[in-house]
Amino acid sequence: MQNDLLIQRQVLEQLRAIDGLDCSTIGIEVHHGVVKLAGHVNDSSARAKAERAAQSVDDVRNVILDLDLDSR
Repeated sequence: MQNDLLIQRQVLEQLRAIDGLDCSTIGIEVHHGVVKLAGHVNDSSARAKAERAAQSVDDVRNVILDLDLDSR
């Protein structure tokens, strides 16, 4: 099983690979394989993509979303 720091780095890499997603507005916390994504995204599609990206990383046990939709 990977450690939390490695999982965090891999989730960040997955988020960076998503076209049109500003991952600088998303914080990533990992505790015992549970990933929490917190911050802001442009729309519900970006939120779903971020969740799928985090879930795709090995040893992620669960993903908690605390992503607000920007109202700009």
